[in-house]
Amino acid sequence: MAVVSQFRNTKRILEYNKCLEILGVSVEGEYLLESQLDRDNGDKCALNFYIDLLCERLIEEVPKVKRFDNAIEIEECVSIKALNEFWRDFLIYLRHDSIVKIEKAVGIHLKNTYDSLSLEVLTFLKNFNNKIGMTLLGITNEQKHIRMVLEELKKRNYAIVYDCPAKDYYIGSLEMIGSDYAFIGDGIYFAYLTKVKVWLMLMTMPIMDMDILTTKILDLQHVFNVSIPAIDWKRKEWHVFHNLYYTRIRYAHFVLAHTQREFKLLERTCQYYQTQSDSYQHIAKIVKAGNPSLDYGLLKFEAMVGGAKQAFC
Repeated sequence: MAVVSQFRNTKRILEYNKCLEILGVSVEGEYLLESQLDRDNGDKCALNFYIDLLCERLIEEVPKVKRFDNAIEIEECVSIKALNEFWRDFLIYLRHDSIVKIEKAVGIHLKNTYDSLSLEVLTFLKNFNNKIGMTLLGITNEQKHIRMVLEELKKRNYAIVYDCPAKDYYIGSLEMIGSDYAFIGDGIYFAYLTKVKVWLMLMTMPIMDMDILTTKILDLQHVFNVSIPAIDWKRKEWHVFHNLYYTRIRYAHFVLAHTQREFKLLERTCQYYQTQSDSYQHIAKIVKAGNPSLDYGLLKFEAMVGGAKQAFC
């Protein structure tokens, strides 16, 4: 009984074993841990083996959801924790059909969760409808990154629903949240359950079919695709497109590009997938947005010496 890794990087087998540990399962028989992208892995594919277990658990599990102060709190499921770990470590090695299989299981999980909600929670969730959702992660006290966006929304009196990944984030940010609403739990539930009008998303990913959402998602990540270095094991252009599509484009409606080079690469990725099958029909719109962190630094520099320009595309 063993999983044999075909990856040069020995970390992959450790990451895979951690994913198995989260689900509390062991491997019976021999499986090969290798990329699905360039070959038919067959019945001995370790990634397929895990995906089957993960999807089964996603469909079976239903988290508890309750009202907490001026917020909704959703408990952490083992299946969602396992999904996040597996997605982070192995997404770039998965075929499209494997990804679609996970998306469908997530969709069933979300529907089962919604169907289980109490009347109290359903009634309270109506307060979230048609407001602006914002991920709490990444907001600093110095107005760097999306803090400037938050301040601008407050100036214009927009009602905000905060997406808080855990209860400690919520408690530590009560001063910032004020009288606004909050959603405490994994971001995968946020748009589906709250039905906010727009979600300004950061450091999370709703792994699902975008067609089941009424919420429009704007990806506010301010650092260019950090997973690009992970594909240095392949040099083919379509591997780069594959990575960008699933980490930046497939799970948002609008994606911010912060430099001209980033904009061109994301646009090329969109063009590549627009020529593919209907399975890739969701293509986000790429928006030229500048670099908020760099702009903030330049503005501070300008205040000291003058003459700095903003770094908009």
